[in-house]
Amino acid sequence: MLSMGMTIGVEDFRRIGQERTSVIPGVVLQYTLMPALGWTLATLFNLPTPFAVGLILVSCCPGGTASNVISFLARADVALSVSMTAVSTLIAALMTPLLTETLAGNRVDVPATGLLLDTVQVVVIPVVAGVVLKAKLPTVSARILPFAPLVAVVAITLIVASVIGSGRTQVLEAGPRLVAAVLCLHIGGFLLGYLAGRTLLSEERAARTVSIEVGMQNSGLGVVLAQQNFASPLVAIPCAISAVFHSLLGSIVAAIWRNKSGQHFFMNTKIDEPDYRTRLRQALDHFDRANAEDPNRILVDGTSQAKELVYATRMTARLTQFAPDASETLQLAVRCQHIRRWTIPRSHFPAGRTGYREWRKRLAIFHANTAAEILQQLNYDEAIILQVGKLLRKENLKSDAEVQTLEDVACLVFLEHYLSEFSVSHNETKLIDILRKTWRKMSSTGHSAASELQLDSHLNSLVEKALNQ
Repeated sequence: MLSMGMTIGVEDFRRIGQERTSVIPGVVLQYTLMPALGWTLATLFNLPTPFAVGLILVSCCPGGTASNVISFLARADVALSVSMTAVSTLIAALMTPLLTETLAGNRVDVPATGLLLDTVQVVVIPVVAGVVLKAKLPTVSARILPFAPLVAVVAITLIVASVIGSGRTQVLEAGPRLVAAVLCLHIGGFLLGYLAGRTLLSEERAARTVSIEVGMQNSGLGVVLAQQNFASPLVAIPCAISAVFHSLLGSIVAAIWRNKSGQHFFMNTKIDEPDYRTRLRQALDHFDRANAEDPNRILVDGTSQAKELVYATRMTARLTQFAPDASETLQLAVRCQHIRRWTIPRSHFPAGRTGYREWRKRLAIFHANTAAEILQQLNYDEAIILQVGKLLRKENLKSDAEVQTLEDVACLVFLEHYLSEFSVSHNETKLIDILRKTWRKMSSTGHSAASELQLDSHLNSLVEKALNQ
């Protein structure tokens, strides 16, 4: 849960508000379809009381964080998946105890207060702590996050093995009934979630996302709540089995939908020129539509235009001049270099160099993730998506030719279009420092292109001072 919190930022909560018409139906289905299925299957299979309570408990848990990975693999809507998981997780402190007591209270004494407090401790507090850690210490968060999924997987595996091993005799006695009930719970969740999502949201990718969110539960939370709040250790067993089944079924669903979407474009595969141009144009159009939402406007030839849309088109125009044979990945990265940049303003970070670096790092990750979501929608191959992300994060600058080209183009656009603006708001000493840093980031080819820019006499003198002092 801590790692989940570290993946959520202010922009994610803003997106939840903007996409509430899609998020709310999915969350409602999460807390209606699955609990109803859990209660129905426990009754139909006539499960022993501890197993029935465990099945109901796990069906009342929020969506699992693994659903976000499965959504990515299934070419579903990853942004919607993250939003739904975040909302269902944060309201779990209320919904999980309430639904469990309502549906299982006639079978066994359900400690609703204990479930509520434990859910707050296990879910809400770690998620909030992760959000705060990401906001206040993004560098620390970035270092921890790559290792968090592995730690979580190992921990869940050990917990599942321990729970099932300790109840081995009872599991064997319940046999097919218990396994079938848990399996039907998740199959029903995936199937009914898809049908309901298709009906309510009328869009294939959204329906897939809802299916995955509903079909995959936070089984680990179910295990913890069962162990800490019920006298019988058997209550935790359906939750542990659930962790295995929802992962297997999720992987199968992802493979089916991924193949159905089709993978026709690979980095190292020769494709027809019309197809290449068509999909590139579609991607650039999607990037432009995102940037056209920028509320910040600038005048270009007497016309008010979205600031980041203007920047994007200037980047592409400069790339065409600087590297006319640029690869598709580089063209994509250049166009989305600042995609939706206004959503993470500099003012949200501390003043000074440290705050500036944190802001730039956050932006790089945000731009890469935003671009990835758009490219996934267009069925781009993962290899291209990853390469675009690498370019946007400026990985291996000076050693990767394409990363260096992207940096050269960005520097040239700055010198040509934005240096004049900077010269008004900064003193000469600051400007010279900025120009020196800009020059150091450029290659020799970039230097040659910069020397050919048509700058006014004042800006030319600043560049000369920066290079000669």
